[in-house]
Amino acid sequence: MKTNVKLYFLSTIILTLLLSGLRTACFLTSFEQDVGYFSSTPLTVVTTVLYALSILWCLAALLLFPKNATLASTDGIGRAVIGKLTGSLFLFSGLCILIGRLAKSFPVVGGTSALLPILGIFAVLSSFFFFTDGVRTEKLGTAHATFGFAVLVFLFAFLFFTYFNMYVAINSPIKNSLQLSILSTLFFLLSEIRESIGGSRPRLSAVLGPLCAFFCVPTAVSHLILERSSLCNTPTKALISPFFSLTLLAIGIFALSRFPTEKKTDMQ
Repeated sequence: MKTNVKLYFLSTIILTLLLSGLRTACFLTSFEQDVGYFSSTPLTVVTTVLYALSILWCLAALLLFPKNATLASTDGIGRAVIGKLTGSLFLFSGLCILIGRLAKSFPVVGGTSALLPILGIFAVLSSFFFFTDGVRTEKLGTAHATFGFAVLVFLFAFLFFTYFNMYVAINSPIKNSLQLSILSTLFFLLSEIRESIGGSRPRLSAVLGPLCAFFCVPTAVSHLILERSSLCNTPTKALISPFFSLTLLAIGIFALSRFPTEKKTDMQ
């Protein structure tokens, strides 16, 4: 069992890094700015195939870890540090979104700009979910679960902000990757909230955590680089703002830090 956990974790890290590099390379070499799509190249085909294999790899956890597997959720200093880092990035991004909206410096596209204050406020509130991750007292544990719903509101608002941006094609690879990242995060966060109220299911986390990382980290890394390039216009920049990308990157890393470990059992 211990070997399976290590193999699955290391493979997940390698696949996440590989997908991040390939997706960034696709934007830099195969993205056609005029139409907003990737041109068909061997690189884009390989990246698409690897994404499909990565999803299958997540499902492989159900085979690697049987139902009676003695798994436990991660804990310790590493989890606490990642939680504080994730919370800090959410707090920073939320404040920047609010300040940018007030200063009218945030890229504004159509009616979706009305969601920016909601995104900013709930990004700030979401930070407390991560700041309180791993708490032991009953009072803070309840607060942790409550702030988890703030993260869900932020994600739904971000989903609407992405979907209803009518200036970017509905099947744009940028929209698709953002929506898949948000949806995978929603499932992962629901699992996290369930755990915080006493319903831990580490085997489920072994599927949802890597799935979240596979979508969020490559999307965030490639969008951070794309936003700094000359390959996207204002409507696209509104979707791939670094403040959105930082929240996705933080969640992806957080998901990896929540990887289940082998449960220690007492020796008879």
